[in-house]
Amino acid sequence: MLGEYYIQSLQYNRAEDLYKMTLEKTNNCNNKIWIELFLADFYRRTKAYKKAQILYSDVLKNDIFTFSTLIKIKIEELLLLQEMGEKKLSEKQAREILINAYKFFETSPLRICSMYYTLPELNSIEKNKLYKEVELSFNKLILTDESYFKNDIKNFCEINRRY
Repeated sequence: MLGEYYIQSLQYNRAEDLYKMTLEKTNNCNNKIWIELFLADFYRRTKAYKKAQILYSDVLKNDIFTFSTLIKIKIEELLLLQEMGEKKLSEKQAREILINAYKFFETSPLRICSMYYTLPELNSIEKNKLYKEVELSFNKLILTDESYFKNDIKNFCEINRRY
């Protein structure tokens, strides 16, 4: 996607202009929602937190997403709330994500990563217990020694939270 290229090459103004122009020209409601989601991600990465928060809130009001995509969006919103220092809101979001994480099978990447991203919002006893569970599930994955993710939960989760 051209917008992602602009972001990767640090051409933020061009990326934002492209997203906004595409949003204006798109007639399909579902496409508009996806563009708003990408724009929210863009705003979060460029630290325009309030704009991102508004867009994530608007996007989450729609019912076009699969359950797994919805969880990934909620994880992105959780990361935004953490970056904004919104402790109460991020803790509430983390608890909601955590409840839903258990709906996935034990070695599901989405379950592992949902739990991983909620860790900062938990008290130390909960955090220690959950981290052990995350590690146990992650270690049950059959990853070859050549795997990019071998013994690296952080990179594993960064890749697996993409829509």
